[in-house]
Amino acid sequence: MTGRKTWLYEVPVYSLLVLAAERSLSGAHPDISAGAWAYWLGVLLFSLRYGAAAGSFAGLSAAAFYLGGLWSAGERYRFEDVDFYALPVLFMVVGAAVGAVIDRYLVSARRLESRVVELKERAAALQGEIDILQKTNRAVTQQVVSQMSSLVTLYQGSLELGKLDREALLAGILSFFSEALQAGKAALYLKDGDLWRLHAAKGWKEGESYPRVLDHTQGLVGRAGSEGRVVSLKDWFGADFAKAWEGRASVDAVMAGPLRRGAGEVIGVFSVQDLPFLAFNSANLNLMMLLLDWAGQAIEKSFYFEELRSKSIMDEVLNVYNQKYFEDRSEQEFSRSKTYALPFSMLLVGVPSAKDLPVDRQVNLYRALGRLLTEKARTIDIVTKFREDGIPFAVLMMTATIEQASELRFEVLRAYDHLGLDQELRIGIGTYAPEMDGKERMVDQAKREIA
Repeated sequence: MTGRKTWLYEVPVYSLLVLAAERSLSGAHPDISAGAWAYWLGVLLFSLRYGAAAGSFAGLSAAAFYLGGLWSAGERYRFEDVDFYALPVLFMVVGAAVGAVIDRYLVSARRLESRVVELKERAAALQGEIDILQKTNRAVTQQVVSQMSSLVTLYQGSLELGKLDREALLAGILSFFSEALQAGKAALYLKDGDLWRLHAAKGWKEGESYPRVLDHTQGLVGRAGSEGRVVSLKDWFGADFAKAWEGRASVDAVMAGPLRRGAGEVIGVFSVQDLPFLAFNSANLNLMMLLLDWAGQAIEKSFYFEELRSKSIMDEVLNVYNQKYFEDRSEQEFSRSKTYALPFSMLLVGVPSAKDLPVDRQVNLYRALGRLLTEKARTIDIVTKFREDGIPFAVLMMTATIEQASELRFEVLRAYDHLGLDQELRIGIGTYAPEMDGKERMVDQAKREIA
């Protein structure tokens, strides 16, 4: 766990101290002896702290000093018994085995840290692209301002199309497009198999009827979506704008255009059902094409951002591992314990009264509690977000017995009391047992202690 191999001198020094203590005790108090447990302590400490290399070296050192101590103490008759060598061999085997397990967890932790850094770099790169797009949008305003009701509308549009949440983005597209195209009534349809299903509408009064579901090629909406292009009354009734305008009451839209993921798949259709006659012109159709292209880039960014966010394992607000990581990792560790009969415990950390706090106070409380848990947990323990209100955190304690889990709970509760917060903290423990059929049994066990 450190770059410098300080264990190369720490291990021999520790073994010498044990041997010296053994000699001192045997001289002053013949009935008292440090015994093999002192060597065991060193083997476990160095393997847990530094890994396989240090564990192997500590085991070898313990074996050598243990044997040397007995030889120099005159107990040479023991060396004639083959069983006598079992303990020194165990020193070396256990040191190497425990260190190997620690090395594996360290490698896994480093891999996860690298993945987190990679995802954050990708998110930063995406944000940089969005910044460039928004700057480009501001330049485009100078070319389309004559088609807009005001510069304020265009600026608002750049804000709407810069959103990464897809629902918010779609709502922004409907609102911005309606204003930019001077639409009195507009609707946004999303693709649902071979149908176009109404997602949202703007400008319609209560009681007015408009199509909520359209077949794949039905009307102007279906034609725009299936052909992947902007269509209008001109495509339905002919090139004469005035004659086309007269037939608007018999179709589902005045003009409509496809919403794409970038330049690819059509995911929906934006349609205009009503607008002033003077706004029904070639300039407005060209403007609609430009806006749809702009929206396509924004939609692609939102899909990419959602994909990136789904792969993240960190909760950015609380700075702990997220709930999905808890589900996946707890399942893995339970299966590992089931297979290899290893101890495994988890803590569920609840603040029942926090549900009634204002959101900002609740977030501040949870951030402080998350930092506290991270500081008090062991290096191999994992602090994650939990899935229920009032129980914001879980701590996964690999290879930990119920005694170790109880010790961590005591330390956390004591440190929390020193913070002087007025919200009661409850911590439940779930510990693996062979008769359990899944990690949820551990979760239930811990929740019962919190209730």
